[in-house]
Order: sequence, then C-alpha cells, then structure tokens
Amino acid sequence: MVLLSLFYVYFLMNTRYHFANFVRCTTLSHSNIFGIVDIGTSTTKFGTREYSEPIKTIPTVIGFRPYERYGYYVGRRAVFGGGLLKVVWPVANGQVIDWYSWEMLITHIISSELGVPPSNCSLFLVEAFNVRMPDRIKKAEILFESIGVKELYISDQVIASLFSSRNITGLVVHSSDSETVVAPIVNGVFVNNGIRKLSINGNELTRRLMLILENRGIYFPERIKPLIIRDMKEKMCYVALDFMSEMEKAKKNIEEIVVNYELPDGQTIQLGEVRFRIPEVMFESKGLPDVIVDSLAAIDDAEIASKLVSNIVLSGGNTMFKNFLERLKIELRQKLPDELRDKFRINTTENRANAPYIGAQIMMKILIQRGTMVTKQQWIDEGINSILKMF
Repeated sequence: MVLLSLFYVYFLMNTRYHFANFVRCTTLSHSNIFGIVDIGTSTTKFGTREYSEPIKTIPTVIGFRPYERYGYYVGRRAVFGGGLLKVVWPVANGQVIDWYSWEMLITHIISSELGVPPSNCSLFLVEAFNVRMPDRIKKAEILFESIGVKELYISDQVIASLFSSRNITGLVVHSSDSETVVAPIVNGVFVNNGIRKLSINGNELTRRLMLILENRGIYFPERIKPLIIRDMKEKMCYVALDFMSEMEKAKKNIEEIVVNYELPDGQTIQLGEVRFRIPEVMFESKGLPDVIVDSLAAIDDAEIASKLVSNIVLSGGNTMFKNFLERLKIELRQKLPDELRDKFRINTTENRANAPYIGAQIMMKILIQRGTMVTKQQWIDEGINSILKMF
C-alpha cells in the first residue's frame, strides 16, 4: 500500500505539467491563435497578440540525443539536459545555419509552448535586419508546407522596433547579439544611403568578456559557456557616464567597483573594472554616437533629418546596460550639429530588449484589421510572389 501511494504521488508529479499542457492545447485547438515569434541568435521570444510583452524567452538552442531520431530538447533543457545531448544553435549572426534545428524549434514553440495546431496559427515572424531574401522564402516554405501554419507575415527587427514607438518615421538604433545598426526610416521605408552598421554587437562583447576571464584562468564547460558569460555580462556590466572618472575611481578604491557573480555550482567570481570596460567599446572613437551622427549627415533634406532626430528609437539588449541611455544623450548633445542638437529626442520603451516584439504586436493588429497577412492559399497560388510583397 505504501509503494502504491508513493507511485501515485510520483505519477501526479510527473504528469501534472503534461496534463496542464494537454488541457491548454485542447482548449486552443478549436480556435485560431495569433502568435509572435522573434528568433534571435542567442534567445527566442514568443507570445500572442493579446500580450504586449513576450510570454516566454528561451535560449535559441536545440539538444538532440545521438541515437534518437525524433527526440529533442529545447532551450535550457537542451543545455543542461545531460552529457549525451548534441547541442545545436541554429542561428548565428542573425542567419539560420541549421534549418532542421530551426524547424524543430519553431514547431515546438507553436505546438507545445503556444499550444495550438499549426493549421490554427497565424504567425508573425520577427527576424534579423537584412536577412537574405532566399532565406526568407525558405522560412515561408517551411512554415507553410512542412509545419502548415494558417497565415504568415515576416518583418525584421528594425522595422518592428520603429512601430514600438507608434510612428512610421524615425531613426532606429538597434543593437542585439547579432548586429548593431542605425537605420533611418521615413514613412515605413528605409533611407538606404543613411543606414550604418557598427562592428560591435552583443556576441562581440560576450567574446571579449570570455577572453578576459580565460586569461584569468577561469573556464566553463563548452555547452554552458554561452549562457553563463552572457548572463554575467547582462547582470554585472554597466556603462560609465564618464569613462576616465570611472577608471580613476577604480584605481583609488576598487572595492566600490568589485561585485561577486555566483556560478551554477555555487562558486563565485569577482568582477572589477571589466564591468564598465566591456560596454565602453560601443562609445570609443567611431563608436555608436559617431555612427548616429554620420547616419543623420547622410540625409540631404533638413526637414526629414529633423523628423528623424526627434524620434530616435533604441532597440535591442545592448541598449539595456545601466547608464547606456544617459551616456548616449551626453554624447549626442556634444556631437550633433547645432541645427539638430535641440531637436533630438530618444523614444524608448522601459524594456528596450523587447522593442521588436512590442512593435510586432502593434503591426500584427494592423495586419489583422486590414486582412493583409499572407494565407497558405495565397502561398499555394502565388508562391514566392506572396512573400516578396512584404518587403
């Protein structure tokens, strides 16, 4: 009787999640759901049009068991799921490098996380800026033909971020793991001669932090390294309002700068001046403020330049460093020409890392009202032309 009771408790504990997920899937299976998925290089965010923030954020990683053809794990379960798993990060620098894993990831999100059959899912897919058109078409092919979604719309993170400001004209400053781009947009159209890119992105900052730690003799298992270093960077690093003053403070009293970071195994690592030296590369000579000024200088029309500078939209995880916004304002006040200095205004959400998702949610509501999402039938009838209309 005791063994039977224990088995009953074990059964309830191990089936509670699956039963709840089954109920959720059953409830949604007879109704259409409007899903938003933003698959980034390091993290994937997803939710539905009813929520202005993602309902969940997971690492963009898949774990396969070598001898199981169909078994796979997603997100943190893939990273911490045991030594036998083959771990695949399907996106690198914003581009899909493993299409099979990418399909497994998005199938899991629709069917298991959003809990709806793909045939009942209208999907808004957010991707990196300037993705190759053949890749966009391949995504549509997979989503319509292999997965079988009902409707689809694809937008890049920069356009979606602009919509988060509830405007169609502005200068988007987007800095994520895969890219840092400054893009002027007028009435929803890119001003191509004003687009500028910075070589420093989130992956580069993470790499620099990793090298510093390894030079100190601190190493992490290869599988969990990306998650640990990235988490350390996001939680501990900050932007100095005045870099030279911060360096002087660190030299005089390093204890004011040093913090402890606790590792998963309970050990701690001390981080000192590296906390503000890592993000500083974004503000060095020819850094982000200079790129923004250069982008605006490429705009010939003074009136358009004024409109752009009055709606500078920040987007992406790198803009979330403590003091980033304040330092950028200081630098722009010093570097913008006189005719633009008093007009510049930074329009930003509280969580700038979610700006593309927030903008996608706004865009999706408009698309649904207008009935302009691409349907599976349109894909069948028009093929790639139905996708080309989006861009």
